[in-house]
Amino acid sequence: MSDDNHILHAKSGDLTVGYGQGGRVKNAAVPVGTQPLLSYEGEIFGFTKEVGKGKIAVIGDAGLVSNGLYYFPGFENRAFVRKLIIDLIPHFTAGSKAMMDKLTYGMVSCATSENGITDKFFKTLRPDANFQVDHHYRHLTWDQDRDGLTADASAKELPFDVTVLSGKKSVTVTIPLLNVFEGSLTESIKVKMNVVETKPRDYINFFLAGNTFTKGLRWNNIGAPDSFDQISRLESVSTVMQAELSLRADGTLANAALRQGQIAYAVNENNAHYGYEIISSSSGTVYSPRRT
Repeated sequence: MSDDNHILHAKSGDLTVGYGQGGRVKNAAVPVGTQPLLSYEGEIFGFTKEVGKGKIAVIGDAGLVSNGLYYFPGFENRAFVRKLIIDLIPHFTAGSKAMMDKLTYGMVSCATSENGITDKFFKTLRPDANFQVDHHYRHLTWDQDRDGLTADASAKELPFDVTVLSGKKSVTVTIPLLNVFEGSLTESIKVKMNVVETKPRDYINFFLAGNTFTKGLRWNNIGAPDSFDQISRLESVSTVMQAELSLRADGTLANAALRQGQIAYAVNENNAHYGYEIISSSSGTVYSPRRT
């Protein structure tokens, strides 16, 4: 074990990393084919190893990114972590790729009750979804198989133009509300998303996030069956939208992830839980380079 009263000054190349008071194995040999990642007085705290077409990093203690050590004076933990993540980017993502994989997934949740949306009724919303019980909440989850798309086609599916993001502080996007009933159409809304831009190595990264609150909707605006009107009156819908993406130096899309969350509040005074029917929905889409 390391000293309880000192933060060890481990080294990773030219970087000095505060390793904290975590555990370590003294005089232990690292696996064959690995490269030392962090060391202190000849003892190794972590290593990297190529696995298949990717790479894995093993670190003995997560304290170097927690307990205040991420920005601790005298150490370069932040620079170390950022460099490590960049170094772990698989080789097959280098250069423009013709094809990308697309994965979509989603969930709808509800606190069911005999005086509102019952378990039996709730299951009919997504008959082929996985049904899960969590306390008084019920969840329907699903995902769809990956589809091959070009990088350009993937970029065109995003709700914003990736070619004009650089330098912007915010963008306003038009997105459809998440549907409660599978396959149904929904109302579209506008969401202002703040934009944060970073430029690590050969990429330009963007993080976008925004939320909005919509009133005056009816159940059919979020794709719910007409029978919902007999149970409760939709009052408001809260929406949050996030996006993370990377562009290569030539401006083509390297990867992207979209996440949308939604909470619908409907008045039902017979619902013993809150006097409301509360339906939470979420969806996500991930575009990643196809392995070659």
